[in-house]
Amino acid sequence: MAQQEGVHAAALPPPSDPEKKTLFLDLDETLIHSQTDPAPARYDFTVRPVICGKAVTFYVCKRPGVDDFLRAAAEAFEVVIFTAGLEQYASLVLDRLDPTGALIAHRLYRSACRDDGDGRLVKDLSATGRAPDCAIIVDDNPNAYSLQPENALPVAPFIDDANDQELEKVMRFLDAAAGFDDTREAIRYYKDLVTEKKAMPIEVNTAHKRGVTGVRICGEEFAATCPELPPGITTEAANICPPVTTGGVGRSGTS
Repeated sequence: MAQQEGVHAAALPPPSDPEKKTLFLDLDETLIHSQTDPAPARYDFTVRPVICGKAVTFYVCKRPGVDDFLRAAAEAFEVVIFTAGLEQYASLVLDRLDPTGALIAHRLYRSACRDDGDGRLVKDLSATGRAPDCAIIVDDNPNAYSLQPENALPVAPFIDDANDQELEKVMRFLDAAAGFDDTREAIRYYKDLVTEKKAMPIEVNTAHKRGVTGVRICGEEFAATCPELPPGITTEAANICPPVTTGGVGRSGTS
């Protein structure tokens, strides 16, 4: 369906349940991690999108607890996936995470992101049609929520840690946030607790680990030939970027 003139790509239809607040979730390095060949030692499933005319196999590792997290989140929130990944890749991953379509209310892909003019993709919540006092975005990349940091609950990036407990921490925060009329107040309150190192009823992780040594996200040939991706920009998987041989992965885009 063609987009209506004057309607932003990120605009969402009215919520089916006005009583629910909206939870925007990043995909790569927040809910899952994926990479192309060679296959990692541990992964949960594969997807094979066609990108720039070539079929690419992605090995997807789910963050521990993601299935339970999505089920619990969908009961209390309108869940919206907001990813900077290409739709042809991300849609296949989301079909595996939510095969019946009962958990994720809406999906926003790279086309819904804004280019800040510096090669970074930004997720502008104001363009979605959701009130700022009723929205939370969970993302591992500060660039993604730079326009609305007061709505952001940062999480540490996930690669393949089988003992990762980040989603448990997020769920405890969401349970506590239900007692606030304004989601921004809930986020500000718990960020202040972290900053002041006071006793907390829940844990909120605000650390950002940037860069992952030796992780090969995707092949150089796609970075060179795919016109959809600005040269030199590393975004999430499908997020075509040069292979990493030494050092870390610097992500100038968002996930």
